[in-house]
Amino acid sequence: MRGRRPFNLLLATLIVTLVGALGCNLLPVPGAEPEMEFRARDDVIERGECTYLEWEVQGAEEYQVFLDGEQVGASGSESVCPGETTKYELVVGAPGGPYEESVVVQVESGPAPAPTTAAPTGESGPPVEVSLNRGDRSVAANTPIVLRLGWATDTAEQIADFLGSVELAVTLDGQPLENTGDYWSEVEEDRDSDEDGDTDYRTLWLYPVGVLGPGTHQVESEMRLQRPVTDGGDSDGDGVADEYSGTFDFSLQIVVGQ
Repeated sequence: MRGRRPFNLLLATLIVTLVGALGCNLLPVPGAEPEMEFRARDDVIERGECTYLEWEVQGAEEYQVFLDGEQVGASGSESVCPGETTKYELVVGAPGGPYEESVVVQVESGPAPAPTTAAPTGESGPPVEVSLNRGDRSVAANTPIVLRLGWATDTAEQIADFLGSVELAVTLDGQPLENTGDYWSEVEEDRDSDEDGDTDYRTLWLYPVGVLGPGTHQVESEMRLQRPVTDGGDSDGDGVADEYSGTFDFSLQIVVGQ
């Protein structure tokens, strides 16, 4: 066997030389730089309005992600209602980093607010989500409000079918909200809400209306399904998935404190 040793040594030398010539592409590269997407849904707003920060980080499963110093998931969205032009930073603590992305939300004074909206008179609290289909809601003064509606299903395909069918019309104090169809989220995983042991999926409609003035505000909404859709459930136990179609009307009052 000794006679083969020079050949083995020569072969090893050739392999090392070849790897050196080709670079490290033949070997796994730990700690690759994560791919980051970070944006504001509206990067210019008027004072008293809100917008959403949205982010997605690829390759950050093992690393921590921070939005303005607070740890968040690798992807998500968050409502913000800055009182002045504000810079937001997304940081990923990965080897070779930290890696940072930033967005600026510009706040303009704009025209005088509509009668239903009050400019903040003090420090604003965190945004409060008010569901269209959960009845009346009381909200503290100077609190940014986000209207909300959700749809959950057994599969991502059923969410896509729902988004292709739904039309939503909403009025606040008799004034129609604009571009309501643009505020549905992408398909996202949800908890097992129907307790069937499988992951559920959902989409959320989140529409920031900002700070409303003290008093009672009327919200009327109409959700119309242009074709039948299903959420995958079987509420009557007949072995056939439930179907929904037609128009669904919701009405509520938002009472804002003094």
